[in-house]
Amino acid sequence: MLSIFHLKILERCIKYGMGQAYIQEQLEEARHQLTQYCKRNYKDLHHGF
Repeated sequence: MLSIFHLKILERCIKYGMGQAYIQEQLEEARHQLTQYCKRNYKDLHHGF
């Protein structure tokens, strides 16, 4: 799933001619959001929610 997300970001960046720094920033933000999402779900699973 994450690799599909990466491909979509790269396609969009290439299409609009965005630079490497912008691409890296977007990937870092996506990684952060996914990490937060996984932590919340993991915590909820262990607390019975």
